[in-house]
Amino acid sequence: MGCLKGKSKTKPKPGAYECPKCGAVVKKKGDVCKAKKIKSEDIDQKKDKKK
Repeated sequence: MGCLKGKSKTKPKPGAYECPKCGAVVKKKGDVCKAKKIKSEDIDQKKDKKK
């Protein structure tokens, strides 16, 4: 599938997939061009960067 250009279909949580290129988050791996599975430590790292 093509790039979603940052338009997520779900919230970032463990088990979802994120496109490292545009940052879009989806439930199914095939919905983004280069899917990367989100892990719980990935979410924690992003929260720490925002603070």
